[in-house]
Amino acid sequence: MQKPFTRLLLLLTTFSMALGMASAFAQTEKEAFRSTNYPLPRFVSLGSDEVFSRTGPGKLYPVRYAYKRKSLPVEIILEYEGWRKIRDFDGDEGWVHTSMVSGNRTALVKGTENVTLHRSPNADSRKSAYIEPQNIVNIEECNGQWCEVNAAGYTGWIEQKYLWGVYESEKFD
Repeated sequence: MQKPFTRLLLLLTTFSMALGMASAFAQTEKEAFRSTNYPLPRFVSLGSDEVFSRTGPGKLYPVRYAYKRKSLPVEIILEYEGWRKIRDFDGDEGWVHTSMVSGNRTALVKGTENVTLHRSPNADSRKSAYIEPQNIVNIEECNGQWCEVNAAGYTGWIEQKYLWGVYESEKFD
């Protein structure tokens, strides 16, 4: 008959080993969904007027959604060989082939009100235009608070908080 302390020690050792195996499995699973050295998650845009999002990474998986809006920003959250798991503005997820995404940075104007396009990255600067919600803008650069964008022939700056397709405080040029 085992003593209570021996049983407790055996139980703790077994639990510790199980946690270690789970951690190793999680790391292996994460690595299995990496095909490039690009950061995950990251924003890209759709490269075609018709993109099928599937339930899994392959043509044999059923189509979940059909996107019909070229340049729509999407977020890549996983990679598997030639497939990318994406998330859209509404939070829907699915797998698309890499040939259907583009590295061009675009953003969707968020909210329900028109957003002001400024001549410089400053709220007091002159206004160039107003951009309606759900419009797609091409992003030239972001400084962490503002993004320079092109939209419908207008170029100017929009506060990042009004754009879906860039991360909060993200900087690039």
